[in-house]
Amino acid sequence: MKIGRIELDMNARCVRRDGQDLRLGSRAVDLSSAATTDEVLRAIAYGCGVDMPEDVVCSERLGAALSNAAWLLVLDGAEHVISVVAQIVEALLAASLNIQFLVTSREPLKIRNETVFRVNPLGVPK
Repeated sequence: MKIGRIELDMNARCVRRDGQDLRLGSRAVDLSSAATTDEVLRAIAYGCGVDMPEDVVCSERLGAALSNAAWLLVLDGAEHVISVVAQIVEALLAASLNIQFLVTSREPLKIRNETVFRVNPLGVPK
């Protein structure tokens, strides 16, 4: 349900690093139609406004393009490509210390320093 994910996004925009609050812009990427590594990379690039030529799709190039970004990157609907997303997230985290991720999935990424928040089903507003 999108209502809960949007609320999570809004509440997660302020993160703490080294005892300081960081206000982040955010980008949301819908991964529900991505099925391959290239499609996930293209979806993230498109969601972040990064132009990636057809023949040059790789996490290193995307990481270089995002190296100065200070964003909360919301990757929505990642469960069907969870291992691909985990590899890409690790590569992007290595490229930029200023990007934070919120990945919505029924499965954890199982990467280093991951924090998992279980969210109960949300009711529909009346």
